[in-house]
Amino acid sequence: MKRFLCAILVSGAFAFTAGAQETAPSTTKFTTAQAGEHVGETVTVCGLVADSRYLADTARRPTFLNFDNPFPRHTFTAVILGDDRAKFTEAPEVFYKGKKVCVTGLIKISHSRPEVEITDPSQITVEESAPAEAPSAPAATTPAATETAPAAAK
Repeated sequence: MKRFLCAILVSGAFAFTAGAQETAPSTTKFTTAQAGEHVGETVTVCGLVADSRYLADTARRPTFLNFDNPFPRHTFTAVILGDDRAKFTEAPEVFYKGKKVCVTGLIKISHSRPEVEITDPSQITVEESAPAEAPSAPAATTPAATETAPAAAK
């Protein structure tokens, strides 16, 4: 009988430890293309926020950060629901757009794509800004155009 109880206690402790390992966030960073392979896991996913939008007039007032391509061709989404927006000092749809970021959270599938719900700003880190577009060649100026063009405000 004692052996049986010891076996139950040991297996229970093992199950508890294994369960804790499944829910602990991974320290590995995954690409948005890899995110779908980690549904049900709490992981960090990194990529470029190509498109973003805030739907203020819908029930849950979500902010969508769409990665890699603009909606509807995005590969991954980070969503911030309206109640959590107040935790951000700047509008997330403006601040993160065009930046390479990493988000940490539980991967779910929504509308056939992997998604993470962001409930706190600590779940998002900016890795780098997207490269600026190459400046276009300066337009040829004529003396008349130079004289009439207003000075740029600083």
